[in-house]
Amino acid sequence: MSFLDRSPRISISISISIRPPEPRSRTSRLRLRALAGWMALGAFLAGNTASAANPPDERAECAKLAEDAQAQRTAGKMRAALESLSMCARESCPLVIRRDCTSWVDEVERVVPTMVVHATDARGQDVASVKVYADGTLIKEQLDGRAISMDPGVHKLRFVVSGASAVERDVLLAESQKNRLVELRFDRALRLDGTADGDTSPTSASGAPSASSTPVLPWVFMGIGALSLATFGVLEVVGHGEYDDLESTCGKTRTCTDDQLSPTRTKFVAAAVALGVGLVGIGTGGVMLLTRPKNDERGVVVGAAPTDGGGMMRLRGTF
Repeated sequence: MSFLDRSPRISISISISIRPPEPRSRTSRLRLRALAGWMALGAFLAGNTASAANPPDERAECAKLAEDAQAQRTAGKMRAALESLSMCARESCPLVIRRDCTSWVDEVERVVPTMVVHATDARGQDVASVKVYADGTLIKEQLDGRAISMDPGVHKLRFVVSGASAVERDVLLAESQKNRLVELRFDRALRLDGTADGDTSPTSASGAPSASSTPVLPWVFMGIGALSLATFGVLEVVGHGEYDDLESTCGKTRTCTDDQLSPTRTKFVAAAVALGVGLVGIGTGGVMLLTRPKNDERGVVVGAAPTDGGGMMRLRGTF
């Protein structure tokens, strides 16, 4: 027997038994089918709900509003940009667009300029019923003390009331300029609602009697001018008299001293100054009288009126 014949032998036996799964009961199979059906229905409804929340047409409209707002902002049309941004920031727009539009609204509101309009009548009393037009477009029906948002740039403003002539202003508004005060004054006495008030006295609101006013400042200038011309005439006459005396005495021998000539020179210089002041005074007063508006409330006015105890006089200056 060889060595190989004496080696131990190993025998391995493997057996595999495969048993089919036990069949499920009919009730379990029905439950699984029902659960799968409900899951499919839920997914279908969720998809339809998301599609209904942001239909394609509305998503396109929101995107266009966002694009328009950026173009309007670049062109300096801040009011139109704010309107577009407020529309694309509504809940029905997609979340991404809504988030961007909301942040852009804050940025535009920081740079959009605003102005506050204050209107008074000829007596200095407040007027509220004023229509405000900017570049021909009505932007405010009535003043309420609140700031008005505007586009940056130059604007032609027109303020209209029923009881007086319209007032116009040209203003330049810069980006981020807030609460720019625009003051205006109508040329007639008005009530708060903008209708004409029959009492046009500047002091009627305080109970003082009305008084007719006469411009004083032009006459003051003309009075100073007339007095200066009279002074010029006197100095000229006296100066020429002294000059003739000097010429007939020391002037013949050319021995006049500075002490003798100085008073005469001073009179001639003063006469020249008086002549200039007189011409300027009369000219200024005349121009002020000729160019003064009929209902001008500015300047110095004096008024007189009877009272129970006799009379009163009032001097008033408005500049």
